[in-house]
Amino acid sequence: MVMSGRIVQAIFKAKLFQQVSREIKELREKGKIPDDFAEKPYGFDSWVELFRVIDEEAPNAEKLKAVKAMFYAVNRINVSDAERILNYQLFQIAKNLTSGELLLLKIIYEEYKSGGFPRGAQHKSLGEWAKRIAEKCGHKLGALVERDERALVNQGLISGHTNPGHPSAMVNENNERLTDLGIRFCENIQRYEIEVLA
Repeated sequence: MVMSGRIVQAIFKAKLFQQVSREIKELREKGKIPDDFAEKPYGFDSWVELFRVIDEEAPNAEKLKAVKAMFYAVNRINVSDAERILNYQLFQIAKNLTSGELLLLKIIYEEYKSGGFPRGAQHKSLGEWAKRIAEKCGHKLGALVERDERALVNQGLISGHTNPGHPSAMVNENNERLTDLGIRFCENIQRYEIEVLA
């Protein structure tokens, strides 16, 4: 049984390696990333780490898309060295997030883009915020949102709250809690979806 599981995982990883290698080749052929991307700052590092994530984690579709989006952001054409450094830092964050955390961030970003939450500095209890987001996620589990929310706060993608761990914890809904780092992270994924996946 264990041996069968390892064989299936090895086959899955091999398919991911082929898929990502083919995608990088196509990006180079289309001129979306330079042929010498590995010689640019963080180009080779991001390439190695992308394949390491596949090898060590066999990530699901959401996580794979996030790390590929950050790889693309690091290596796309006409990117300044300062942007490469920032995007490489975002690549590091993407590697540390789970699919649940990425889904939560995606929902928050969609609400931010659509104006679904009130604008301006408005305070609400963490529980109320989690309940509303859980409804948007579809699973309606506020505790799950609060668990994933902590990771996003720790990574600096959304703002924190007062009185952590206390029932009276409050959140500031300015920008739907997205930080400038969180907005940039989500914009990188959106750019990847438009420029590569479309």
